[in-house]
Amino acid sequence: MKDIVSYWKDDYDWNKQKDYLNSFEHGKIMIDGLNIHYMRVVARTRSSSHNNYPQALLALHGWPGSFYEFHKISRFIADPSLVGLDPSLSMDIICPSVPGFGFSDAPKTSGYHTRKLGGIMVKMMKELGYKKYLVHGGDFGSVIAPAVANLDRDHCIGMHVTGVYTPPIRGSSFWTVVELAKLYVAPRFFFSEIEIERMMPILKYAAHDLGYVIQQSQQPQTVSYGLTDSPAGLAGWIVEKYASWVETKQPQDALSIIGRDDLITTLMIYWMNGNIVSSTRLYYEEAHAYLDAPEFVVQPVAGCLIKDVFVPPRRWVESYYNITRWTYLARGGHFSALEVPTELATDILQFAAQLIGEDGTAASANKAKAS
Repeated sequence: MKDIVSYWKDDYDWNKQKDYLNSFEHGKIMIDGLNIHYMRVVARTRSSSHNNYPQALLALHGWPGSFYEFHKISRFIADPSLVGLDPSLSMDIICPSVPGFGFSDAPKTSGYHTRKLGGIMVKMMKELGYKKYLVHGGDFGSVIAPAVANLDRDHCIGMHVTGVYTPPIRGSSFWTVVELAKLYVAPRFFFSEIEIERMMPILKYAAHDLGYVIQQSQQPQTVSYGLTDSPAGLAGWIVEKYASWVETKQPQDALSIIGRDDLITTLMIYWMNGNIVSSTRLYYEEAHAYLDAPEFVVQPVAGCLIKDVFVPPRRWVESYYNITRWTYLARGGHFSALEVPTELATDILQFAAQLIGEDGTAASANKAKAS
């Protein structure tokens, strides 16, 4: 922490980072009384041979992230040739600040849970004029994304997520308990090695890392006074999550993987806008919404499974989503868009290509053109 705070105070160049941020297109749209900010990168080329190909990717962040989390993959989505894929797979990428985060307004009333936020995102994409798009989400974005998909089945044609936060079996408390018992009692009899590897971190998370969830779900305002008053306090609260969730053998190595400038720019977005209070409130809203089980997502869904605090097996998730692609990334943790942007963007683009029956390679594209 001393290194981070010292670098932030003495060496971090905010003007340089502002110039970089301003190299992207930014806009705001008034939706339901809230100004919603978004960052956009426009596709380098447009596919003329596939009318069913999505025009855009809606990329949704969670906490403690921001729209800035996607700045690395945005170049790849807009220009797939940068990751060795067919350039005609390019899409616009829209990276909004979820209400209460970044440069979007914070709600002044209660009730802004993930499904309501999904409705706001649907209205934003309509205002921007997109007829066909994909939605991607990580962290809370992975929870908002299904709401977008279910609310806009005519235009959202697929969903890609790096996190799945659902009970094991849809609509059955008994079988949910049975599946969890298998995990704790005799996992090797019921799950593959990679399923066990990706599920077991939940034990450490539940024992050592769950305090912030309880605090932000029950009393977010209390801790937020201190975090709003002290840059060092804000850094401590947020950086601890990067140290814990970035895939690394030692927590101190997370800084070199993410990069000090990217981490501190994230802190600056929270600090300048004073929205650590409104961002943490999303936990409270979700915990007190008492929502029914979500509808089944009928559109094609891709799971790009990172080394996260918990990754459920595919068969659990299939009771909630129409899974058509399931990929275990060999590396990359919770902040995959910053940790492994090339791998993440490639998986998103290959999923998009599958929707039109291609594999995304230049050879496949050339074959299609020749035929």
